[in-house]
Amino acid sequence: MSEILPWGLESRTAFVLVDCNSFYASCEALFEPRLWRQPLAVLYNNDGTVVALNAAAKAIGVSKFQPFFEIRHLMESAGLRVRSSNFELHGDVSRRICEVLEMFGDCERYSIDECFLELPEIGAGNLLIHLETIKLAVARWVGVPVSLGEGRTKTLAKAATWVAKKELPSLGIFALQTLEQEEAILGRLPVGEVWGLGPRWAKRLTERGFDTALALRELPDGVAKKLTSVVGVRTVLESCGG
Repeated sequence: MSEILPWGLESRTAFVLVDCNSFYASCEALFEPRLWRQPLAVLYNNDGTVVALNAAAKAIGVSKFQPFFEIRHLMESAGLRVRSSNFELHGDVSRRICEVLEMFGDCERYSIDECFLELPEIGAGNLLIHLETIKLAVARWVGVPVSLGEGRTKTLAKAATWVAKKELPSLGIFALQTLEQEEAILGRLPVGEVWGLGPRWAKRLTERGFDTALALRELPDGVAKKLTSVVGVRTVLESCGG
């Protein structure tokens, strides 16, 4: 029988989303350490478009998917560094990260820079320590900084990672440990950030007043089927903890 924890939730399998920070840029910096301290943009499409950038590049005005010709002048005026995409390198680093994560639980690669990790049942007192241990292990054995979010479903883990990256970047970890926390975070999580809902469905929901993840709790099943895909319905149910 599951242990009843102080926060009101049963002891449960923890779902963790591990999200690599500025992944392509971080891969390049692994082999050129000076790039950790310099603005860096990674290009694709025959070096015509920005596909990734680090925080320093964002600070000088570079945006993702921006044409390279618009930022070329920043190489001289602001010290912007530019590298071509190296998908073989990126794929190898992603594989190494998964190998590290598999030491802690069942790892499912969601994308080249995101993995879901399913941990065994874990108590409240050890959860944040466990997340910090995973974060440090990836940093030590691979060298890539990551953010981690934990929740009782994959959708909630994704929401927790949004908090870790957007609101707690220096810490880089966040766990949804109470039902009250879940409601508070979902209440300010834009519906477009809900895992599994693409931009088309997010736009449709927002236009009808369902602009946050929490608002999805009030979305009747019949309306969900009308406004979104079958996958969208499942996401709605999961975001409610179903």
